[in-house]
Amino acid sequence: MIRVSIALAAVLCLGFAAAAGARPSLVQPDHDLTGVWWARAIPSRIVPANGATLPYTQAGRAMADRLQARLKIDPQSDRARHNCLPKGLPRAFLTAYPIQALSTPEQTTLFFEENRQVSVMRYIPHHHDPDVWGPFYMGDTIAHWEGDTLIADSRNFIDEVMLDASGVPHSDKFRVVQRFRKLNAGKQLEVVATVEDPEVFTRSWSTRFVYDRRDDVDVDTSWICGEPHRDVSTVKQGP
Repeated sequence: MIRVSIALAAVLCLGFAAAAGARPSLVQPDHDLTGVWWARAIPSRIVPANGATLPYTQAGRAMADRLQARLKIDPQSDRARHNCLPKGLPRAFLTAYPIQALSTPEQTTLFFEENRQVSVMRYIPHHHDPDVWGPFYMGDTIAHWEGDTLIADSRNFIDEVMLDASGVPHSDKFRVVQRFRKLNAGKQLEVVATVEDPEVFTRSWSTRFVYDRRDDVDVDTSWICGEPHRDVSTVKQGP
């Protein structure tokens, strides 16, 4: 069994930065999300934070109907669930497993225990050229800080990414902006994800996640697809 420790991850990330010519420096406390975060409760599907229904366009509703019909006929087509491929965003935040964050001067990286997903949020001004860089499971993400809030803009997702397991679709115009902020004197992490997709939704909408800081927990990388490896019974999973 291999565990990813914060110290080891920090050494690796700083080593990569040094190899690339960057000079690591201390991260400001307000700009440091480093730690292990674990939710007490998660919904089973993506829902707007205001309790409203998803604002589908007519075309988006038709896309959702087709996708959901396919999932009923062939559940294996959800390869994130059945083949443990990355879920994409914001679906990856719907997890009963811990998430480890590591902040360095160049980026913040999220290590999701579930499906061994990694989201790299680089502090650079521009996205990769989509005509040169292929789409990603976890999107192409750039980020910056506004006060104590990290704002991460993710785009260019592969087609098979769904917003949740129920079959919420997206188009090639899909974008998700995540806002990360520590709450309760750093004891909790809030993630507010705002979804924009003018082909699928009539307007942008946001969903919210809250995680507790868990210094007593390591992210476990001994994931075996389809087999439980950690007791997640303490995490309440809603409708």
